[in-house]
Amino acid sequence: MTAKMKAIRVLLIEDNPNDVLQFRLYLKESGEIKVRFSQSESLAKAKEILKNEVIDVIITDLNLPDSQGLDILKSLRSVASHIPIVVLTERDDQDLGMEAVKLGAHDLLVKGKVPGQALVRVLRYAIERHNVFKKLQKSEARFKYLIEKNPDGVIIVDGEEGEILYANPAAKDLFGSPLEKLKGTNVGIPVVKDKTSVVEILSLKGKQSVVEMFPAEIEWEEKKACLISFHDITERYNLAEKLKENERRYRSLVENVPIGLFSTTPEGRFLDANPALAAILGVSDVTTLLQKNAQEFYLSPQDREEWRKILDAKGELKNYEIPGRRVDGKVVWIRKHTQAIKDDQGRIIRYEGAIREITEERRIRQELETELQIKNAFSDISASFLAPETDVNLIAQLVLRHAKDLTHSPHGYVGQVEPETGDLIGLALTNMMENDGQGKEEAGPVRFPKQADGYPGLWGHSLNTKKAHFNNDPSRHQAFKNLPGHIPIRRFMAAPALVGEKIVGQVAVVNAEEDYTKRDLEVLERLAEFLAIALDKKSAEKKIGAQLASLRALYEGARQLSQSLDPERIAQESVELAVEKFGVKLAWLGLARPDGQMEVVSFYPREISYPQEIKVRWDDTEKGQGPTGRAFRQKKPVVAETLEIESSFKPWRKKALSSGFRSSVAFPLISRREAFGTLNVYSDSPRFFTQERLASLQAFSHLASASLENARLFQEASQRLRQLQALRNVDLAITSSLDPNLTLKILLDEVITNLEIWAASVFLLNPMTLALEFAAGRGFRTKQVEKLRFVMGRGLVGQAVWDRKSIWISSLEELDQAEPELKKLIQEEGFKIFSVHTLVSKNRVLGILTTFHQKEFKPTDEFQRFINALTGQAAIAIENAQLFQDLEKSNMELRLAYDATIEGWSRAMDIRDKETEGHTQRVTEMTVDIAREMGMSEEELVYVRWGALLHDMGKLGVPDNILLKPGKLTPEEWKVMKQHPKLAYEMFFHIKYLRPALSIPYCHHEKWDGTGYPRGIKGEQIPLEARIFAVVDVYDALTSDRPYRKAWSKRKALSYLKEQAGKSFDPKVVEVFMSKYGRKRGELPKEKDEEKKGLPPSRKRLI
Repeated sequence: MTAKMKAIRVLLIEDNPNDVLQFRLYLKESGEIKVRFSQSESLAKAKEILKNEVIDVIITDLNLPDSQGLDILKSLRSVASHIPIVVLTERDDQDLGMEAVKLGAHDLLVKGKVPGQALVRVLRYAIERHNVFKKLQKSEARFKYLIEKNPDGVIIVDGEEGEILYANPAAKDLFGSPLEKLKGTNVGIPVVKDKTSVVEILSLKGKQSVVEMFPAEIEWEEKKACLISFHDITERYNLAEKLKENERRYRSLVENVPIGLFSTTPEGRFLDANPALAAILGVSDVTTLLQKNAQEFYLSPQDREEWRKILDAKGELKNYEIPGRRVDGKVVWIRKHTQAIKDDQGRIIRYEGAIREITEERRIRQELETELQIKNAFSDISASFLAPETDVNLIAQLVLRHAKDLTHSPHGYVGQVEPETGDLIGLALTNMMENDGQGKEEAGPVRFPKQADGYPGLWGHSLNTKKAHFNNDPSRHQAFKNLPGHIPIRRFMAAPALVGEKIVGQVAVVNAEEDYTKRDLEVLERLAEFLAIALDKKSAEKKIGAQLASLRALYEGARQLSQSLDPERIAQESVELAVEKFGVKLAWLGLARPDGQMEVVSFYPREISYPQEIKVRWDDTEKGQGPTGRAFRQKKPVVAETLEIESSFKPWRKKALSSGFRSSVAFPLISRREAFGTLNVYSDSPRFFTQERLASLQAFSHLASASLENARLFQEASQRLRQLQALRNVDLAITSSLDPNLTLKILLDEVITNLEIWAASVFLLNPMTLALEFAAGRGFRTKQVEKLRFVMGRGLVGQAVWDRKSIWISSLEELDQAEPELKKLIQEEGFKIFSVHTLVSKNRVLGILTTFHQKEFKPTDEFQRFINALTGQAAIAIENAQLFQDLEKSNMELRLAYDATIEGWSRAMDIRDKETEGHTQRVTEMTVDIAREMGMSEEELVYVRWGALLHDMGKLGVPDNILLKPGKLTPEEWKVMKQHPKLAYEMFFHIKYLRPALSIPYCHHEKWDGTGYPRGIKGEQIPLEARIFAVVDVYDALTSDRPYRKAWSKRKALSYLKEQAGKSFDPKVVEVFMSKYGRKRGELPKEKDEEKKGLPPSRKRLI
């Protein structure tokens, strides 16, 4: 150590000062190192110094005041394990030194035996040893880090026993076990020292790994050991195994794949090939094939040169198809996929590729392409069927074009068989005349007529047999004919178009480049089927179109006819629709009359006068034998197909033909299985009325029949409904009113409205004079009808009433001379028909109803029934009104008698009781007035009035000596007096009509608080009318002069009433009385001083 070395910081732990001094002297004498001392006499103080100072070496005694022996060393190592420690002892004890070293001491010194140089050496050695130890620790830490983080597994095993001493984490994962379980176990793997080997390891978790094992001899904890590293090559190993397997499978695939694989030089020499290629080229084996040149298998050298040229330019050639020749000379088609392989300079060094034989595939493909062409052709034709309307000519042209293309024929035609004649009409064909545009397609029509024995020629043979056929040498066929100017026919093929067994057309082609085959015939037959479908579809469309037109016409007819219930309008619309919707030239509708005539009620067009010029009957006469009469009688349509020769049409033929008509049909109009008329239609074409048209027109005639019948029924129902309503109105008049004038007015209104009568009047019988006098009238222009008067039994009218029957007069001559006023009325008003209907009720004549018509009129049974019902209702109404008037008169007389009797009793009572004159009348009127104000009905007020008039009638039973006594009554007399309400009740209770009026006589002395008599009832137990009368009676008594006192003023009387409200009187009644008879509510009139005196004692008892 040099002088420039920095000072060593020494901590000396010694409690003996002499020893401390000696150590300082030793170090000073040596002079070799600089020392900076820190000294401590105890272990505790030494620990504090270690916490606060940096120390390089610790020298400690093993005998301290606070610690002894090796415990001192242990304690120091716990707080300063990184500082070298030198131990001082009293004796040279080797065993103690060894123990101290084991506990971490770096050296041991004996006190008194250590010279200065030795002490310096010990200190230096301790520091160096400590530094080396720290470096070793760092090296071990780095080694351990590298081993622990090494992704390869590392273990250390005992060199002799082979037990595992150490394993890093990667090894633990590899073996699938923690270190504590691995330690002490044998590795179980044969180890060849210093030699790498590949082994398989199965972990405790069942995972199998392949590793490279690298063993190396080492010394571990002073023993021989072996460090083994394991590098996991499982993935690489598996990949190598897969590569081996793929190579094996590839070789097997190459050897067994059915596709030929090859590698050749640019000149054609085979470098490699598989058995499949040898088989394709007809070579026995690969070895033989490798001895050949690829040029040998081309049809010509130019084929390979062309292939090479394309391949060299592109570098790769896919799906190249070319014919080749096998070694046996057979031609095969192959498809090649080849790639040019180049070196680093870009020169082609070889060709590699695959070959597949496609001879059969190519054949199938050609057939499929042909089939596709056929399908496209059929699809092209089928698309034309999607049009809203089938275009037969377009379809025929498509069929011809595709027939020529698919059979490679330059000529052909497509024809349709005409249903009426059977002739074949050319729809599409090519010109087959020599030197005249041969092969050029031209549109028809060209007619090939059908002869008596069938169709001629080769095309006719197909139609006659209904079979498709072809002939590649037609000149030898028996049906062949050479037509002048026609191109020579070298080959011929035709197919009929059939719908079921019916021939509808034909497709034919001629002169194909090669012979026709069965395949060509099948194609032509299928095209003929399309033609048949098109022709059949077109025919169906025509029928459907006609049916749709018919249905539209029927629908429109039904719609229009349903919009009206007027028979005349329906009849006119029926003929108009027949002309406009069904294509006829004239239509007229006739209704059968009882006399046999068929009356024309409507026709169209209106400018054609034919229907108005003819006479037609429906009966069995001569003019009833035509289509109209027979259709009516037979109830089915009758057709005249040709008017020129129709014998039954003779009476009308000349006019019909001159009007341009050539055919007609008559349809019966039927309702409920009975004919009631006919619909007749005409056409300007003979045989115009086909079955389809007849069906449509017959359906339309049914519609017209139903509409006319519905209109008739509706009119009848409406008429009956109006009649029922009229009767109902008269009934309502009878039940809702007893006014005869109102009833007669309603009767006349209903008669004129519902019977379509011009005027009507009612005359009532005067029972005193037996004369029919005017009561009501309607519809007359003058007042003449009011002057009429008929006497029972005289003249036509009077006699009819006497006989109680109706009469109809349709001429003035029928009127009796005794009735000049009636004749004058009819003449002035312009009436033509007059009728009389007697009003009778309960066999008693009440009057007559007269009706007047301005037109000729013949009454029907329905008319007569209705007017009889009306007159019967009118008679009841008149009788009820008369009875009510009589009853009302009787009731009024009886009521007056009641009132007069009751008022008489009341005046008699007033006279006996010596009441003030008019008292009873006043209180009666006031009571009725207050009761009305409080909401009582008029019927109740009648009995209120009677009760007020009879209020004191019970006093008739009180003796005069008590009733008229001027002085005070005794208790016994007062008891008798208080019985007069009860006496009144008993007196009148047995008079039934007076019972409702007894509340006032019986209860008018009862008081609101219950202190009244005779029963002592209170509050609302007292009838309202009695409560009202009690207030009125007291008020009138107080405000009237009496012999014993002057009348009170109104103010005083009202004050008394107000005072007694709630005691003697009902407060509500008092309130109403005050508002009714006071000046204002709550205001009383002023009173004089002398009127403030009380009632005399003799009269208080009566109140």
